[in-house]
Amino acid sequence: MSQEPIGGMTPIDESQSLVELGKACLAVVDPDWSQVVLRYAAVAGHESVDLVRRGDDGSERSLDAPGEAIEEARRLRNGMYKEDTGTWFTMRYTINPPGSYGVDFEYDQEPGFDAPFPPAAFVQDLERFPRTEEHIPEWLARTLAQARGEG
Repeated sequence: MSQEPIGGMTPIDESQSLVELGKACLAVVDPDWSQVVLRYAAVAGHESVDLVRRGDDGSERSLDAPGEAIEEARRLRNGMYKEDTGTWFTMRYTINPPGSYGVDFEYDQEPGFDAPFPPAAFVQDLERFPRTEEHIPEWLARTLAQARGEG
């Protein structure tokens, strides 16, 4: 996992990173697509990545996300850290023809993963991306208490 410095991404850096993310995703998609969706969720070195290509005929096909896209998602998560509020857990990146994109970041919702992660991973994540108490959602507070043997 990348241990790049956290925080410090400017809006221009974020925009450039999101464009690179889109290019990496589109590099593995065949030409007959109507939408591409990348869902990336992370907590302290644990990741869940789904890349889906939707066809003009309504079909859906899962693809292996390219390494460049995963690295860019990691870079965004690290770079978008904000002091006191933390960083996001889940990103949903949607590309529509001819190449416009939209992105949603979830800072407070519990991330969904293919397999549950141990509560200790959330403690490690909070150490890497500190949040003040008012920015720790209820589900995260419960998970942290469980990891620390408090609940």
